[in-house]
Amino acid sequence: MVIAQSTTDPNGKMHTNDYLQVRAGAKNRKYKVDYAAVGTTFAPAIVSVAGHIHPEFLRLQWVLADKQTRNYYALIGAEREKILL
Repeated sequence: MVIAQSTTDPNGKMHTNDYLQVRAGAKNRKYKVDYAAVGTTFAPAIVSVAGHIHPEFLRLQWVLADKQTRNYYALIGAEREKILL
């Protein structure tokens, strides 16, 4: 397990975003080169037990959801045109 060496508040508690950054950095260092060797992009999926999502993973989810929604509406439009003809 990686122990975070990040910014803490005066009470010694680590901020969630700092922890997510440390974990994402550790996963990137561990897997990025191996994925690049086979021509695949690596995106770390980091989520805390409190439900916080690392920004890179959240961005990936947004892109995938947007693509799926656009494909769905394109399909509906194509089916609707067939019905109207």
